[in-house]
Formats: sequence, C-alpha cells, structure tokens
Amino acid sequence: MLVDVALALIAAVPRTITWFHIPVPKTRDDDTYFEALARLTPKLEQTELYLGLIHEHDPEGTKRRIRVAKRHVSRFGVATECGLGRRDERDLKSVLEIMRAV
Repeated sequence: MLVDVALALIAAVPRTITWFHIPVPKTRDDDTYFEALARLTPKLEQTELYLGLIHEHDPEGTKRRIRVAKRHVSRFGVATECGLGRRDERDLKSVLEIMRAV
C-alpha cells in the first residue's frame, strides 16, 4: 500500500521529493513484502528511499530484512520502523549499535 501512496505522490507533486520512508514490520522478512518496491524503483531517480527495517535487539533479523530487500531494490538507506522518539534507553542503545553495524 505504501508503494501505491508513494507513486501517487510522485505523480501529483510538481517538485522533486527528497526521500520516502517505508516502514518494515519486524515480522516481514519475506519477498512478498518487498517485491512491490520494484514498481517504485524506476521513479526514484532523484528521490532517496529509506526502509525502516531496523528493530531493537534484532541484529540478525535486520540483516535478513536487508538481504531480502536487496533482491527487489538496489539502492536504499536503512532506518528504524518508526523513528527514535519515545524509546526506552536500553532499546535506543540497541538500535544505534545495529545501525552502526549495518
């Protein structure tokens, strides 16, 4: 659904969109979730794509989600699913360690 929203925004907005963030739930490390990104990629010549696939205390899951995403989109940045605000300090430390590692 978010790919459809991004495509609609690209078609409707008269200026270049700097970036899109698409959240990736912790449980989604399957090709089905990421394959829609292939429809978006050709439209991202001047737009950065960030996939929110980093989840606290889950470094191996993060790496797995990155591997699967790379099968469907070649250029993307990584982010958390929903920002860094309102996180417990222990979770923030974990997220930052995973970000540094990947």
